[in-house]
Order: sequence, then C-alpha cells, then structure tokens
Amino acid sequence: MAASQQVAPARVRRCRRVRSHTPIRGQRGAPFIVLSSPIPHNNRIVRILLVEDDRLQAKALAAILEDAGFEVVSVPDAGKAFQVVEPPGPDLILSDYRLPEGVSGLTMIRMLRKLLGRVVPAILITGDTQAAIAEDAAREGCAIVHKPYLPRDLIDVINRHLETAAEPRSAPSSAGGDRRGDR
Repeated sequence: MAASQQVAPARVRRCRRVRSHTPIRGQRGAPFIVLSSPIPHNNRIVRILLVEDDRLQAKALAAILEDAGFEVVSVPDAGKAFQVVEPPGPDLILSDYRLPEGVSGLTMIRMLRKLLGRVVPAILITGDTQAAIAEDAAREGCAIVHKPYLPRDLIDVINRHLETAAEPRSAPSSAGGDRRGDR
C-alpha cells in the first residue's frame, strides 16, 4: 500500500501536463481524474476574477482554474474586487453568492458591470437553491453552479458561458440596470 501512495502524486503531476479527458488508472487500479484544458477564446488566455471568502475554497478553485489554463485573480470580498478591477476588466466573474459585508455575489456583479460599462459574463456558485436567486441570476444573464460540484462540470459551465457570451445578439434594453419591475 505504501508503494502505491508514493507513485500516485507523480502520476497525477504527469497526467496534469497531458491534460487528457480520459480517466487514467494508476497502479493497482487507483483512478486519477484529469481536468481538460480549455481552448483559449479568441486566441488568448481567459482572465477570471474569482470572488470567494472561504480561503480554502478560493485556493482550491484557483488551482482548478489555473490547471485548466485560465488566468485567475482571487479576492475574498466585493470591496477587494473593486480595488483590483480596472477596465477592460476580467473576461469572466466567478463569485460565491453569499459574500461578507452583506453584499451578495449578484449585487457585486451588477456593480462591477456598471463600473466597467459592459456586461461581463458571470457565474455564481452557491449552495442555496431558492428559486428567487435563480430567477434574479437568469435576469442578469448569470449562470449558477450549485454546491457540491465536480471540477470538470465547473470548467464546462465556464466554457459554455464564455461561448454564449461571445455569440452576437441584440443589445439588452438596460445592461446591468435594475429590472425588478419585470416581475
């Protein structure tokens, strides 16, 4: 058993460099799942602003995203997000829904979009399954990933959301504006 534990980390490191979709079996049948690397959009690396107040979650998410080929700037709250964001801003915002200081991830996304003057693609991560949150996010064009999730599923959602955001479409009536009157 000790020999297989020593072999596993080296195999994982080697596999990450290969970036295969195929699960790889280590010695004695131990499975290793390898994340795929996204194809850069518009021939460039995608910059993601990660807003997560849980340090361990932020570190794990950043590692997953960087391993998948994204450039990541990680901040713990909305205040820090406003400090680091400068035009043209990130290519995508990935935020926890419940942030400290009483600001939701969705509110922060609205404010960042207004600051940047454009609709930045955004994804909310939440364990909350309230219909009102999903409706508000949909109105703002934000995808939602519910906890718990698999890393490969998150990467798939990011890639789909970036592709959808890149598709030509008619301009919204008020980008990032308050649309509560639509209810």
